Amino acid sequence: MKLFLVQAPLWGITPPIGIAQLGAYLKGQGHEVHAFDVNLGLYLKDPNRLYAFEAGFSSQWTRPDWVKPYLEANQDFIASEYIEPIKTAGEAVVGFSINSTSLVASQELARLMKAAVPGLKVVFGGQHFSLSAEAAHAALESGAADAVVLGDGEEAMAELLRTWGEGGDPSSCKGLWVMKDGKVFSTGARRQMDLDELPFADFTLFDLSKYENYDSGLILLATSRGCVRSCAFCGYRVSTPGYRSMSAERIHAEILHQRTLRPDARGIFFYDLIINGDMEVLEGLCDRLIADKARLPWEYCHCLVRPEMTEDICRKMKRAGCRNVQIGLESGSQRVLDLMRKGQKVETMEKVVRNFRVAGIEVKANFMFGFPGETEEDAEKTLKFLRRIAGHKPKVYPSYTFTLLEPASPLNKHKEIFAVKAEGPDSDIFWESWDKTNTYPVRFERYRKFCAEAKTLGLEIEYGYTMPIEAFQAHWLARYYEHKKDWKNALEQYDVYLSHDKDNAQMKAARDACAKHLQPA
Repeated sequence: MKLFLVQAPLWGITPPIGIAQLGAYLKGQGHEVHAFDVNLGLYLKDPNRLYAFEAGFSSQWTRPDWVKPYLEANQDFIASEYIEPIKTAGEAVVGFSINSTSLVASQELARLMKAAVPGLKVVFGGQHFSLSAEAAHAALESGAADAVVLGDGEEAMAELLRTWGEGGDPSSCKGLWVMKDGKVFSTGARRQMDLDELPFADFTLFDLSKYENYDSGLILLATSRGCVRSCAFCGYRVSTPGYRSMSAERIHAEILHQRTLRPDARGIFFYDLIINGDMEVLEGLCDRLIADKARLPWEYCHCLVRPEMTEDICRKMKRAGCRNVQIGLESGSQRVLDLMRKGQKVETMEKVVRNFRVAGIEVKANFMFGFPGETEEDAEKTLKFLRRIAGHKPKVYPSYTFTLLEPASPLNKHKEIFAVKAEGPDSDIFWESWDKTNTYPVRFERYRKFCAEAKTLGLEIEYGYTMPIEAFQAHWLARYYEHKKDWKNALEQYDVYLSHDKDNAQMKAARDACAKHLQPA
């Protein structure tokens, strides 16, 4: 069958590696596969649109009142670039890979495609639906999707396409939600795949010259699924139970394959949640790459803080090509780390940062702010910790959401345990503690103090957005005051934001809607 795999906004300006893996598998099953990176297309279409495709703007893409007008303003482009090829393809299936920030755009694009192509079958899959059965039900009941894949998509999609191609009943395929007799029906669980069975990711599905990471010559790899930790704030761990990794041999084979296809490649980007979930695999891969005289440097692989990350292991990673790592430190308070169920000690964090730097590996350290139970004393401990490790010159990444209630995370599912109140739209960001000592402005102030301290210490800061911090703060505080129905303060913050991004039509519309609340009845 002809299959169109779609990445809707919001996604980074990198090739969607999940689609590259899924597309390779389905091509191997004999299907004609095409990929549409709508996120990239819209990003390139309007290069003067500031900030809209940055991670720091991501919550806008979860708002139907923002997404629908944006897509309507670009409907001619969407129709010519993405809908017309589907109309002329004959019988076809469209599959969307979806996370929480691409759900709304995916639903709207699916609606547009179905309206233009009668009888078109649409499949939703990805992390979002593993997190929320309710989301799967809503997608099917609304008619946006004809099937929703749960968990690994490769085998489930292959069987579904084969069944549809033969005119069969999709309810016989394991690993799906479908409509049956007018009701949402689960077809039952499917086995988790052995990742060594996956074919090499197929990036010929994309025009690589258009991507920023590929402009700098990086090869993307996804070698594992899941995580060995169970942090209270993380929803991804819940959506992908357990931890699976490719073997060292399989990872090295893919590197050799992708390097053969791209002899100009100058580096590797591991897109894994963690690269050191299995220390035996990590060491085995390092041994193979050290023996490979044409090895490539690694760019920002994600690593857990664990005692096994000794100076010797760090030096081996350096010899294998590792230039920099990203690690989740989150807090300098052991009490807060324990509340997070982070599974690491402050003293181990200091040792690991030191070991990487002694080995010659640059460190990017993630930090969070205002986790439930964090006090001003805890926040000060984080600043003191930052001062202690400043001599190792880590780059710091302060989380721009501070502490987000991720879907299906233990923190979100058990708010009563963490004494958190979250009501209304955007409450995943604007939640507050029961005693009201931990609110969004409080978290923002701790974030601001951290950024100021890092700047004073001479540390490089990666904000997750390129807009000035004043614009970022105004954007989010405007949203917060709207959430609290404090229209006067919201209007003031919108005006501050628009002084930095005056041509943003959606933000102008939000500002005008806010102003109407202040007009006399």
